Amino acid sequence: MSQRRSLYRKVSYMVAMAILVFPLYWLSSPTVSGRNAPDGKGRPGGRLAQLRTEYGLSQANLGEIDPASETIRLVTLGMRGVATNLLWEKANHYKKVEDWTNLSVTLEQIAKLQPNFISVWRHQAWNLSYNVSVQFDDYRDRYYYVIRGIHFLKEGIKYNEDHPDLLSDLGWFIGNKLGRADEHVQFRRLFKEDDDFHPDDRHREDRDNWLVAHEWYLLAEYAVRNKGKPLRRPNGRGKSELLFYAQTPMTLMNHAEAMQEDGLHGSVAGTKWKDAGREWYKYGNEDIPHSTGMLFRLNEQERMLADAEKHQVALDALVPDLRDNIYQGRLLQLTPEKRQALDTPTNERTTEQIQLAAEAESEIEVSHDDLVLRIASVAPEKHAEARRLVTAADKAELRSRYINNYRDIVNYLYWRTRAQFEQTPEALVAHELVYEADRALDEADIIVAQKKYERALAHWRTVIDNFPRIKEDSVTGDNLMDIVKRYHRLLSELNESFPEDFPLWDLLEQYDREGSFREEIESHRRAVGDEDSSGQGNPS
Repeated sequence: MSQRRSLYRKVSYMVAMAILVFPLYWLSSPTVSGRNAPDGKGRPGGRLAQLRTEYGLSQANLGEIDPASETIRLVTLGMRGVATNLLWEKANHYKKVEDWTNLSVTLEQIAKLQPNFISVWRHQAWNLSYNVSVQFDDYRDRYYYVIRGIHFLKEGIKYNEDHPDLLSDLGWFIGNKLGRADEHVQFRRLFKEDDDFHPDDRHREDRDNWLVAHEWYLLAEYAVRNKGKPLRRPNGRGKSELLFYAQTPMTLMNHAEAMQEDGLHGSVAGTKWKDAGREWYKYGNEDIPHSTGMLFRLNEQERMLADAEKHQVALDALVPDLRDNIYQGRLLQLTPEKRQALDTPTNERTTEQIQLAAEAESEIEVSHDDLVLRIASVAPEKHAEARRLVTAADKAELRSRYINNYRDIVNYLYWRTRAQFEQTPEALVAHELVYEADRALDEADIIVAQKKYERALAHWRTVIDNFPRIKEDSVTGDNLMDIVKRYHRLLSELNESFPEDFPLWDLLEQYDREGSFREEIESHRRAVGDEDSSGQGNPS
């Protein structure tokens, strides 16, 4: 009886296994391409294979299939995660002991185990280009490991096609690591001469690191716009659209700046700045999502401010002089101390008056809502229109405030203004004269350097007069202060005092906040004057 029961159980197992074959085949049969099928016709595969294809999750959708990687994955028998953790520990150990050869081999093994884990490629590319490269003294060795990191990213893109993070990182490494490092002059030169990195490009002028980075950023944008690749991951992390789209035009700004540092001036530099300004303005017309769900463009802030002002003017016109009447009434209700604090010039107020003035300004301010409430009582027939105008004005002001916050993050106005003034003839000549003055100073031709600096600073005066906003931009202001300080050191070597008619005194007063540089100028003037006086009193 027991033997028969055992037989029945075995038969039932076999039947169940035979039945399960059909749903398993329906679920998990692989996709077969036409070229691999005996009849030449492809098959979509099971339900899971179809879903992977539909949502772009199959290996063929992600990128190239590496036979070695797939073999390693199968050989680990489900222990890939354990193996990867062990290799990460080994990589960290090799990094600590500075065993760069074994580190590179270990990183390649990790990539084989997890070719579609983006963090592997990003983290280890950064490790090679930023952490390992700085361990060497020779800039050529540093450049070698920076390029190793860049090649690591390119390898990752082969297995993760059109991934915005990898494409964007590649643009950052080629642009900012090569173009902003302390050794950027040498790095940029080596990059142009690197025939191995540019096997198909023999035009040296196209090998500029900023231009190559620009191309990778464009590919990242194309992956997002045209191939539907998401910028943000399911956990919400990832680069924001504001910063992501700013990278592309910024590389052209950096390229134009680098060209002038390399000695290319005149119309060549002007064209570079014009191209950068055009792309920056295009970026300003990009639809940027806000955390509130709004979409807005950086270029529309001026229009929002104009709309808000238009609605406010219309609101004030509903009952003329009403806002001023409310203001004057509140002004009369202030305490004598607060009135006195308001009447005192800002720079002459005591600490107590500063506090009182702030409280007074808050008390006498007439908001839109205050005006609407008063209109409801003095002209009720206009209350609905007043409420509509206030709603429109508040909406425009809110959008303007959001845009202004985002503008500040990317320093939008600075770069927009800079692209405009850098392409003017005055700015182009000023840059060229400073470049020539610096070279003359390096060659100890201080007389020529002095004349070049003075002409350059006179041209900068014209640029600032035409673009007053420059003085509010600390980046340009600090750059100009560096030129002025080099000019002052040159005058010190010539034993000449700083000229009274110096064209950029206002810039000095604004950026020499503590007055130390101006004190240094005055001290040198007194020293030169004393020497002149003693020289005149010497009969010889």
